[in-house]
Amino acid sequence: MHGELVARAIAGISYAVTIDQFMLCCNIRSKSVAKAVLEFLKAHEIGISSNNVTYFSDVDRIKTAMLALRMGTDLERISEGLTWKDFEAFSQELLNLYGYKTHVNLRFTNPSMEIDVIGIRRDLAILIDCKHWKKNNLASTSEYAKKQLRRSKLFLKKKTGVSFALPVILTLHAEKVQLIDKIPVVPISKLDSFLNDIQALFGQICIARLDEVKENS
Repeated sequence: MHGELVARAIAGISYAVTIDQFMLCCNIRSKSVAKAVLEFLKAHEIGISSNNVTYFSDVDRIKTAMLALRMGTDLERISEGLTWKDFEAFSQELLNLYGYKTHVNLRFTNPSMEIDVIGIRRDLAILIDCKHWKKNNLASTSEYAKKQLRRSKLFLKKKTGVSFALPVILTLHAEKVQLIDKIPVVPISKLDSFLNDIQALFGQICIARLDEVKENS
């Protein structure tokens, strides 16, 4: 299977699609090719077929993108079919699997702010900012990382029962986890391993602390 076809498949993934709908959305003219792509996806646990209809979950678009990425498909080509909502769905599902209670698009006022995805477990909150970037830019990444740290501190002031807040920037990029001003910039393909190893990183990453926030307020 060619990675370009897998990247095209992203556009055809919705809750339920027929083979003809899939072909139209993906710009695939051959029915046999479209069927082969769907079979390839199912072999990688993406999509379930019943009565000539294929059903997909909320995270199957991002799973397909990661599959295409592993196949060497151009990053910009893959990102054309994704939205930040795809990032949210994937990160929320992983946080739930790791035992975090999650919130999406949490908004506060005075001052106004919105946090894409929050995972809370015991007294730790992970605050994720989902960035749908085609290219990595160090200057812009650093600025967004600082903004996420400010959001983390404001979150601690407003949310009871949480003592620590970890700001995270989530991107599509296939590189390893980077630390920008000690704030993790995590490619979505590495989010699972990042959550699994998070305790080991505590000495290296920036974590907002409630006691320090209160002292400076």
